[in-house]
Formats: sequence, C-alpha cells, structure tokens
Amino acid sequence: MLDYSAAQRLRRAEEYAETMISHIPSFHMLSKDAQNIERKRYMDEAQATAKGCATHFSGSVLRIKRTESLVPPERLQEFDSLIHQLMSPDTTTGEFDRVAQELSAQFPRVKNWLTWWLRPVNA
Repeated sequence: MLDYSAAQRLRRAEEYAETMISHIPSFHMLSKDAQNIERKRYMDEAQATAKGCATHFSGSVLRIKRTESLVPPERLQEFDSLIHQLMSPDTTTGEFDRVAQELSAQFPRVKNWLTWWLRPVNA
C-alpha cells in the first residue's frame, strides 16, 4: 500500500537499515557509536529514496493528467483533489484505502496505473 504517513516512512527506513546491516558480518563488532552512525546513514539513505519515489509518482500523475482519455479535462480538479488526499502525510491508512478505491471507481481508466503504484515494491 502506498502510504506517506510519518510512521510508515520511518518504519520503511528502519527495515532498510536492518536489511543493509544484516549484510555486514562484523557489524556486531563495531562500537555502539559506530553502529549508530551506520544505522543512521542507512536510514538517511532510505529516506532519500522515498523522496525520489514521491517525485516519480508526481511525475507520473502529471502524465496521467495530460492524457484526456484517462482524466477528462472537466474532471481534473476532482482527480487532483483525490491525488492530494492520497499523498497527504495527514491521511490515515483507512482514509488512504478509501481514497484509492474512490480514485479507481471515479477514474476506471487509471486503475492499472494506480494498482501498479499501490504495489509495495513500487510504493
């Protein structure tokens, strides 16, 4: 699920850091300070990639909006509103799911595009 809540961004960064650390056989031999520095470096790296994902998603949204067969010009404001809700850091998981379903229902021609972005590997 594509979710931009602060808690989920942090959890994603923590999971990335733990995965990267697990590939360092001698990590446990580092001092606590060195471990913390490495963990923070990996978390920062993960957070930087999340920003890149949001940038790619935003670019993708622009391409979708420019395709009149997907989003009719008279419905651009409605589409923009739903996308804004989807990307808002204040949107809860439940609200996110509801908005994603509404987006698919109101704009059925973007369903495949949205489904692709909702896949965890792409989100």
